[in-house]
Amino acid sequence: MIEDNSTINIQAEVLGANGIFTRYKTSNDFVQHNDYFEHSTFFQCPRCRSLDVERETAYGSDKPVVIVRQCQDCGYSKTTDFSKEDNQ
Repeated sequence: MIEDNSTINIQAEVLGANGIFTRYKTSNDFVQHNDYFEHSTFFQCPRCRSLDVERETAYGSDKPVVIVRQCQDCGYSKTTDFSKEDNQ
C-alpha cells in the first residue's frame, strides 16, 4: 500500500492531536507510534498497515540483543540484531 504525503500528513495531525506521535524510518521498518497519554509504544506493519504486531526480545547482560517483530495479519517480520556493528 503506497500513500501520498498529504494522506500521511493528515494521519499525523489526527494522531498528534490525540497524543500519538509517529516515527518513520525506512519503508521496510515497522512504523513506531508513541502514545504520550498512555505512556506506551506500539508498532504498525509497513506492508498491510495492521497494528497486530508481536514483539519478541532476546536479552544478554540485561540489554536487548535481538528484537523480532512480526505482523500477525500478513506474516511480515523484521529482525534487529544489536550485536552487529552496523546497527549501532
